Amino acid sequence: MVEVRDLKVGFYRDHCIAEAVRGVSFDIGESEIVGLVGESGSGKSVTASALLCLWQPPHAVVTGTVRVDGVDAFSLKPHDLPAYRSRYFGYISQEPSQSFDPLCTIGNNFSEMFRLKNPKMTRKESDARAVSLLSEAGISRPEERLNSFPHQFSGGMLQRIMIALALGGEGRLLIADEPTTALDVTVQAQIIRLLLDLKKKRGFSVLFISHNLELVSAVSDRILVMYGGLIVESGTAEEVSKNPLSPYTRELLKSIPKPGMSYRDGRCRPIPGTAVNPFFPEPGCPFEPRCPYRRPECRLRVPPLKGDGHLCRCLLPETETAGKGGLCV
Repeated sequence: MVEVRDLKVGFYRDHCIAEAVRGVSFDIGESEIVGLVGESGSGKSVTASALLCLWQPPHAVVTGTVRVDGVDAFSLKPHDLPAYRSRYFGYISQEPSQSFDPLCTIGNNFSEMFRLKNPKMTRKESDARAVSLLSEAGISRPEERLNSFPHQFSGGMLQRIMIALALGGEGRLLIADEPTTALDVTVQAQIIRLLLDLKKKRGFSVLFISHNLELVSAVSDRILVMYGGLIVESGTAEEVSKNPLSPYTRELLKSIPKPGMSYRDGRCRPIPGTAVNPFFPEPGCPFEPRCPYRRPECRLRVPPLKGDGHLCRCLLPETETAGKGGLCV
């Protein structure tokens, strides 16, 4: 359904270009959940936004190819983009409390979206459709909620409303950009269960973005691990979580806190160092300064993404980076 080839996104600042995405290629199949995981600043959200054609000159430079259901997104004219986005995409943001106009009721949010697609839709028809979607998303007494304002809902309920809005566009690809980050653990589980149930019922595809590799492994069919604007590992959820090949993926797994862990006894191991500076990216492997397996040759060039199905971007032999300490899914 989605085909991305050699996607690059840069941003202008002070006569320099920040290379946020440095050549990303991947596919998303019909009714497939693809997880995109990595630290903050790795390029996950910028990649997803590029699918929606949200980055435009003169503020950004975007190259590569994005095809959605055979449509070349980057060849579309500006006036064609709203129809392209509403036809193919639904979007769930990371911070639902900051995604709604505080002066706009929930019913008005749905009405605005529906009228953009169908200007002839009446408010009565809009409200009826909104009630159906809110009910599907697990909101109780949806008829009463239409006249409520965002501040009258909890974070979990706002995220459910955001999911209902995403479903209202009837897009075929749902982009979930860290949809559980601002929620507590119990509500996270409810939101994930809701997404999986709706995906099974409606059959749409999902691009699930998160920094939590454990969560992504539990919900995704395939996983793309991203660092420094590059995909450093790609494979099925089981391959990536149980047999990680990339040193970065292995360090991500080690940094996941478990019950009983403490930084005092060394069992909780955060990754040392800082993420890549997009204005001055590493000339070689982007993870080289933080990698426990680094060698001098790692600084010379960016390694290719290679492998048979389970892909890894690393110059070291597989036997030195694979194996131990994976998750059980």
